[in-house]
Amino acid sequence: MIHNAIDEVKEEDRESLIDDLEVSVNKAWTSQALREWKKQHEEAKSDLAFNWVTKKQWEEEEWDAEMLQQAIAKHSGTKSNKMNVQKNASIDWARHSWNPVTGCKHGCKYCYADDIISKRAPYDFSPTIHPSRFGQPAATPLPDEASSDQRYKNVFVCSMADLFGSWVPPEWIHEVMKVVRTQTQWDFLFLTKYPNRLVQQDWPSNSWVGASVDQQNRLDVTIEAFRTLKKTHPDVVRWVSFEPLTERIETPDLTMFDAIVIGGQSPANGEPKVCPEAEWVTDLIMAARRDGCTVFVKTNAEFRPVELPRSPSAASKDAGGSLAA
Repeated sequence: MIHNAIDEVKEEDRESLIDDLEVSVNKAWTSQALREWKKQHEEAKSDLAFNWVTKKQWEEEEWDAEMLQQAIAKHSGTKSNKMNVQKNASIDWARHSWNPVTGCKHGCKYCYADDIISKRAPYDFSPTIHPSRFGQPAATPLPDEASSDQRYKNVFVCSMADLFGSWVPPEWIHEVMKVVRTQTQWDFLFLTKYPNRLVQQDWPSNSWVGASVDQQNRLDVTIEAFRTLKKTHPDVVRWVSFEPLTERIETPDLTMFDAIVIGGQSPANGEPKVCPEAEWVTDLIMAARRDGCTVFVKTNAEFRPVELPRSPSAASKDAGGSLAA
C-alpha cells in the first residue's frame, strides 16, 4: 500500500514523502522502545539488574558505589556482550569502542554522539552509566591483527561521552578504571575537554590519556595539565586531538604530548561537514615535528599537499604556486 501510494506521487515530491514516512516510523519505534525500556528499568529495581542508569536516576534513587558494583556483577559473564567494532573511518586510530558511560553536557553544536544517541536511546544524551557493558572488554577477543597493527589493540573509551566531565560521579570513573587495570591485553584511549580532572587519576600503563582541543582557548589549560601528567605518569601515552579543528591554533610547546591527531568536522545535528584550512593543519604538523610528536591526520581533514614549483617561464609572479586541496 505505501509503495503504491509513493508511486502515484510526483517524482519531485517522492524524496520528501519518503523522508516524512521514515521520521514517522522512527518516532513510533522510539516511543514503543521507550515504554519497553522504562518498564524494564522499573522491574530491574528489585534486584539491581539495570542495563543503564541516568545521572538523574542515580541522584533521585540515591545510588552509591556498592549498588553500582552489584549492578555490574549482575551482568558479569555475558560472553555475547562485546565491544563495538569500528567499521568506518570515523575513529580510525582505534578498531574498538567501549561506552560504559554515555552522554555529555558540553552542548557542542557539532557533536556526532548527541546526534546518534538522541535518535536511538530512551535516555537521550543525558549522562548515563551502563552496568551491562562493564564486562565487554573481557568478553571481546583480541584480534590477531593486534600483533602487527596497534589500532586493533586500541579501545576508544566513551566515544559517546566525556567521562571526565564535571557532572560525572567519581564512582563511575572508578569502575571504568578497574576494568582498564584488569584488561591489560587492551590499550584504552581517553579524551576529554576537562583536562584538569585527568591529573586526579592514577593511570594504568595501558592508558592513552588525551584531551580534545578544538579552539585556542582550550589549549593553555590542556598544556598545563599535561605538563603535570608528564611528571606524574611518564610511562602512559599522552595525546591531544585537534578535532574538529575549527580555527588556527598557535602551539608554543607540544613537548608534553607523545602524539597529536588532526581532524575536521563531520556532519551532525544539522551542522555541515567542515574541513580545516590547509595552513592550520600544516602548522600543527610542523609543531609536532619540532617537538617530537607522532602525527595522525584523519581522513575527514581532507588535506593533502599538491603543490607545484613556480615555472621559470611564468609570465608573472602570480603564475604557478600551490594547488593544495
